Amino acid sequence: MEGASSSALILARPDSLREGLAALLKAVPVIREVYLADGLPQVTGLGSAAAPLRLLLVDAGLLEGHLPADLAHLSEMYPEAACILLTDSREQEEAATRAGAQAVLRKGILADQLLGHINEWLSRATG
Repeated sequence: MEGASSSALILARPDSLREGLAALLKAVPVIREVYLADGLPQVTGLGSAAAPLRLLLVDAGLLEGHLPADLAHLSEMYPEAACILLTDSREQEEAATRAGAQAVLRKGILADQLLGHINEWLSRATG
């Protein structure tokens, strides 16, 4: 992971969760750019050759009702990116797992634990 630059996308409504996640990701040395979006139409063509999109942090509540199709769409657009879904409830966790999410974490996770998961997934993505 050393020396490899990456970009990240936070797909969530504009609120304190999204801003907090952005601040956390900006502290990760290998993440050069953090993109913010609150809908799938905004997420095409992100990243660059110098800093490819390697991490997607997605608020599962934003995709409710369309979770399987939206996850498949994100995976097609960014096949090399790790996708971490953040959920509010056990029902969302189960739906995200059934939809094929790579990682599912409950909102409210401690920042250092979330950072550990992010670093783990980035190291896999840049492998």
